[in-house]
Formats: sequence, C-alpha cells, structure tokens
Amino acid sequence: MSPAMTKSLGAAAGAMAMAALVLGISGQALAADRAMTKHSNSAFCQLYRTEAQSVSKVTPKLEGYLQANNWKAAKKLLLSEFVQEAKLVKEFTRVLASTPANVRAAGHVALSAIPAEKKAVQNSNTVAQYEVAVEKAFNTPQLVAAGKVFTQYETSTCGTTTPST
Repeated sequence: MSPAMTKSLGAAAGAMAMAALVLGISGQALAADRAMTKHSNSAFCQLYRTEAQSVSKVTPKLEGYLQANNWKAAKKLLLSEFVQEAKLVKEFTRVLASTPANVRAAGHVALSAIPAEKKAVQNSNTVAQYEVAVEKAFNTPQLVAAGKVFTQYETSTCGTTTPST
C-alpha cells in the first residue's frame, strides 16, 4: 500500500469513528489483528478496545473502496458512520471526565476537529480531494500533539498492543 493510501486509510478510519483519531489508533493498527498485553478495566481502555474492534470491522471494506478509487462508495460508508458518532462523542466526553487534565485537553482538541472531518468527506468528489482535505484538516500541530497524548495515555493505562500473529 502506498504511503498516501496508508494516510488516507488512517484518516478515513478517523472519519469513521472519532475515537480512532483521539485514542491514537492508526489505520494500520486498526487493520491488523492486535492483542492487548495488559487488560485494564478502566472506562478509557474499554472504550479504546471497543472502538478499535468496531472500526477494524469496517476498515477492510473502506480500504477496498479507496484502493479501487471508488470514492462514491467510500464516501457513503464514511458518512454513514457520522450517524453513530453523536453517541460516541457523548460516551467519549463522559470517559474524558475521569482522565488527567492533559488528556481531557487533548480530547477537546480532537472533538473540535469533527466538523472539519465531516466537511472533508461531504465536500470531496474524489479520493484525491479527500486526501488533500484530510491532510489539511488533521496535520495540525494541535491534533498531532493530541494524538501523542492519547497514545501515551493508552499505553500507560491500558498496556501496549502487539501483533497476535
């Protein structure tokens, strides 16, 4: 898979589920079969695992659409995921309340990106347009920093992930 396609898939996974972005789950990690080496029962870790499983079910279909340059099908799939996003935002906001201040702040940064995420999907007519819009929307210092905060928190709270091959 090309680097651009990997980025597009990662961004698309973020569009499918906001938690994928804010919890630091990459497109490649979602597509891979992963296993937790530490099993925390915290609400954050449960949400992380649930979201990773949910998104990983849709990722192969989305990846196929993107690789086939079938933007119409990819767009339909991505937009359908926004319908469920309101529930996810509510749950994520609840979970954020029990995290450290830096994690809460990173969460609010990530939540603020949702409108740009949806707009990138809605306003794009091709995979290439979508890739450019998503790169512009998500390649900001604030979102990159938020992703790092979530990755560090996830690792320290939930444990690391390792391939289960």
